[in-house]
Amino acid sequence: MATSLPDITLARTIADAVRALPEVVALDGGPLGAQATYGRGERVMGVRLRPDGDPQRIEVRVVLRYTREPTLNIIAERIRQRVRQTLERLGAPYTTVDVIIADLADDPSSEASTT
Repeated sequence: MATSLPDITLARTIADAVRALPEVVALDGGPLGAQATYGRGERVMGVRLRPDGDPQRIEVRVVLRYTREPTLNIIAERIRQRVRQTLERLGAPYTTVDVIIADLADDPSSEASTT
């Protein structure tokens, strides 16, 4: 079943699903904001549909909260799974989900107390 959703709606839904993961601090638009999906008067940063013309590929670019556990590859796989679940629910035909970890943010809860 193929989705009839506009690209911007699909990208927004994917972005919301990814941002809901506790390890994800933000989506990242990359250099000059080029990593995005554009629609009428709107852009969704950090989600790009069909990069390089590949009709079945999605790129998701994220900033993650720094943690020792789980490892970055485990977090990236969680992101892939979340995106695939979202795509399946929407009936979208994408098969490849690339996760780009753009940066790591400090986790304030992991800092040692100074008191």
